[in-house]
Amino acid sequence: QLTLDACRLLARNHYPEIRRYDLVRQTEEYTLSNARREWLPQLSLSAQATWQTAVPAFPDALTGMLTQYGVGMPGMNKDQYKVQLEVTQTIWDGGSTRSARALTRAEAIANREQLESELYALNDRVNQIYFGCLLQDELIRQNALLQKELQVNIERIKAMMDNGVANQSDLESMEVELLNARQNEIELRASRTAYRQMLATFINKPLTDQVVLKTPESPERSLSTQINRPELRALDAKSEWIETQNKQVTAGLMPRI
Repeated sequence: QLTLDACRLLARNHYPEIRRYDLVRQTEEYTLSNARREWLPQLSLSAQATWQTAVPAFPDALTGMLTQYGVGMPGMNKDQYKVQLEVTQTIWDGGSTRSARALTRAEAIANREQLESELYALNDRVNQIYFGCLLQDELIRQNALLQKELQVNIERIKAMMDNGVANQSDLESMEVELLNARQNEIELRASRTAYRQMLATFINKPLTDQVVLKTPESPERSLSTQINRPELRALDAKSEWIETQNKQVTAGLMPRI
């Protein structure tokens, strides 16, 4: 036996969008981790080596004169080296890091709510296919009862013909009705197979004739005046994300110490 709730869960787990949930979580954790590092001391080390084909030099007359007094003026070397070490520590960033963390969380929430909205639409499609399968099963059962009733009527007409109270046209008319019912059964079974194949594709599970789809029980629920659709939650989360972006822009204009 297979229930509607089980089909929804199987379709949800099989739906490609569900895999993005973990990607959203990983992206959120990675971005928040990077934002926390903004308050760590930053150490940078750079080195530079240059060599010039020609460099400024003192005039030969001046160099010779100073050499007589024991003063050497060799001038600049053609090769030069420089090493620089720099350490920076953020004391105040104007709320930029806090805004970046808030923006990351708001974006993750907006992405999750958008996925929930898409999965809600998936549930609606599963519902339509599931109840379509149940409808085909019921129509096939009704068709079987109709054929049984027609067969009984045919036997009754044959008996009446033996007694001379029925015509051949009555029998042929009833046989035509039975033939139409049998043709309708073939169409219903083909439609039933198509519905079950579609449902099997959504839930990623084969549905043989041995699998029975249970008819859901009508829940006794009172109607609520509060609207709680995932599409509205997704729009609210997107609005919050945009508002957080505005706050981050403002924080980016503040000076940093």
